[in-house]
This record gives sequence, structure tokens and C-alpha cells, in this order.
Amino acid sequence: MINPKRCYFLFVSVLILGCISNSLGQNIQIDANSKQAIISNQKIKITLDYKDKARVSLLAVNGEQVLEDDSGIYSMIKTKDATYTSLHLSTAPVLNISGNTATLTRISYGDNELTVKETWKFTVTSKDLRFDIERTLSKNITADQVALPAFMFSKISTWEGAYQGYGGLAWFYLFNKKLDTYGVHTDFSQFWNSKTGNGLEIRVDAPGREVAMTYSRTAQDALSYRIAVSPEEMIPRFDSGTHRRRYVRDRTDVWAPFEMKAGSSKQSINLAYFDFNKKFGRGKFTGINQDQVSAVLDRRDRQETFWRQQLAHTIWADLSA
Repeated sequence: MINPKRCYFLFVSVLILGCISNSLGQNIQIDANSKQAIISNQKIKITLDYKDKARVSLLAVNGEQVLEDDSGIYSMIKTKDATYTSLHLSTAPVLNISGNTATLTRISYGDNELTVKETWKFTVTSKDLRFDIERTLSKNITADQVALPAFMFSKISTWEGAYQGYGGLAWFYLFNKKLDTYGVHTDFSQFWNSKTGNGLEIRVDAPGREVAMTYSRTAQDALSYRIAVSPEEMIPRFDSGTHRRRYVRDRTDVWAPFEMKAGSSKQSINLAYFDFNKKFGRGKFTGINQDQVSAVLDRRDRQETFWRQQLAHTIWADLSA
């Protein structure tokens, strides 16, 4: 005799498993005709364009589109003689889907002098989106500028600023002239907009390599954000003898050229949403510019936290010696 309670339990279990499966399946959707894939969770959504190129054409943060569509997110290496980007490929890339991971292979760009091959892997979870890149260079080169990758945000006002991993602040209202550029050594940025409340956290992990970031106001009033990975710490290009100028006007080449070795390297970029008002909100101020005061106070708090952590690490190292 069939037990009604058991049947009901099995029905509900199958229904729940079906919902979970559907939910996971909706994380990655492919349009084979247009060569596009939509990869998303509840807060982060990207469109991967792999039609004769490799780029993220759209990025939505909590429903807000923040990328400039003509470029989006892409790789770029510039030497004194040529510029190589994943926007112009020499082979047709191939996309493979497995569970909540999308892998784009056969990304190849360059010329007779240099071949760059990359594999992009996107892994989406309920909390974040991880973007892994494997890159191989065919020969040693001197790179004049790199963007590994570049993020081309729609407007300079898309984000009010970006807090840095060491406690600093890139404040975009100070970029009051086209081609203003700021470079920092950090592997972590938190972009925010207090008006929308949206925040985008970007963390970079590049084992055995140094990470630097560059922020520029473009000639079209967009915000260019470039990640650089290098064998050694990047050196500012200007101020001969001291090489310490990190904010430059009328140009975007804040870093000096550096050597990139032939062979393979890996890096991971983690994208996550945060609610700015919940994370950094300080209530209401009267009679003063609340946004600017809050930004300065948040910067101070982050710097204090950073130096406390550094002090704790130093004390622990001394005790362990």
C-alpha cells in the first residue's frame, strides 16, 4: 500500500531539486548564433562576447549597466611598435560550459612578432563571479602599457571613487580634466556610488607577480580602469631619479615600460557586489557635503585598519622568529 506522506515527501523533494537545477542552469545562458553568453547571479551579470573577439561587452551591478559597450572588459598589451588586444583575434575562440563554469579557449592575438594566447574561465556562485585568466607569450617583450584586463566604465561618474587595498582612495571628482590618470600598487579596489548605493569589489590574485591598478578619465569622459601584473613592482614613469609621480595630466602612461617574459602565467579576478550604504553609510550630516566627508572618513578608517593589520603581522612574525 502506498504511503501518502511518503509520496508527498518524494514529490516535494523532486520539486526542490528541480528548482535548484533550474536556478543553477539560469546562471549561464548561451546564444550560439550571436556568439554570446550571459553569466550571472542575483547581483552580478555579464555578457561574454566571443564572436571573433574576447571581451565582456556588458556588466550589470545590481541591475545597473556600468560598462562602455564598444570596449567593455578586454586584454591589451602595448609595445613601442604595436598594440595587441583580445578585441581582434587571429583564431575563432571556443566556449565550453560545465555546471556553473564557462571556459573560453583558443583566444589568440598578435602578429609575426608576438603571439599572445589566453584562456578565460568564469565561475559564478551566489556571492561572486571569479574570472581566471591563463596567458602565454611567445617571446620576451618590453611592454609600454598593459591592461590585463581593462575595464571601460560608461562614464567618469559611474563610480564616485574606489577604495584601495592599502587604505587609499581614488576619488574621481578630482579627475576634473580629460586624460587625468592615477596609478597605485594594490590588488584590491572597491568602486562605489553613494547615490545608487551600488558597490563593485574587484580583487586580483596573481601568484608570484606584482599587481598595480590605473584609473583614467578618457577623452570621451568614460572611466578606464586597467589592471597590470608584472614580475616586479611597477615603477612610475615620471620624475627622473625619484620616479614617484602617480597622478599625471594629459596622458595615461603613468607606469614605466617593463619586461614581460615568454611563457605562461595565471591570475584570478574576483567580482562581487556590496551595498555601499550598508557597508560605509554614516547617517545624515547637516550643512556640509555629506558624500565628500563620508569618503574621507571611510578612507581614514580603512588606513587605520590596514596599519593595525600590518603591525599585528609584524608582531606575530617577531614572536614566531
